[in-house]
Amino acid sequence: GVPYTGNIPSFEQLPDAAAAAAGTVADGAPPPSPGLVYSRMLRDEQDRDLQMSLEADRAKEAAAAAQRARLKAEAEATAAEQQKQQAEEEEAAAKLTHALSQKRLVLPSEPDSTGDDVVTVLVRAPNGCRISRRFLRSNNVQALFDYIDVEELAKDHPPGSYKLVTQFPRRIFTDGSADQTFEQAGLNSKQEALLLEPL
Repeated sequence: GVPYTGNIPSFEQLPDAAAAAAGTVADGAPPPSPGLVYSRMLRDEQDRDLQMSLEADRAKEAAAAAQRARLKAEAEATAAEQQKQQAEEEEAAAKLTHALSQKRLVLPSEPDSTGDDVVTVLVRAPNGCRISRRFLRSNNVQALFDYIDVEELAKDHPPGSYKLVTQFPRRIFTDGSADQTFEQAGLNSKQEALLLEPL
């Protein structure tokens, strides 16, 4: 036969049939389907929700940690204050014990009631309690305070927290300043009555 001498078309440059059927050209990217777009949006939203949830959890944990730290600090401060208060109370108790021991050492013995220089002192406390004890007129009035403290006759009034008062005439004696003798202080009758009053 006779050979064909015309132009032969290049089928590689023709539109792809499958692409043409999908409505796109061969060298173009196909648009995403609505289902794919929705899936991506849903995934992005879930990622954002997860991130927000993680941040919220971290914030809650930080707040809880701060609360635990605050409670721990308060508990430690309370414990320290209690220890300090206990130490102060123990120190005060030790000082009181020592003071009472010193008072007990210097407290004169009670004289016989038959002596001419003996004075019987009656002390009435605010709660109605009455105490009575004999002293020599030459004893210091401080001995009366020491006796009251040593015998714990004024339980509601520790040493140094009360005064002794005569009514007629009114005279006031305080612990630590009663260095006069009973004779010098005018307490020289056979019987003397005093009132115990808080300072």
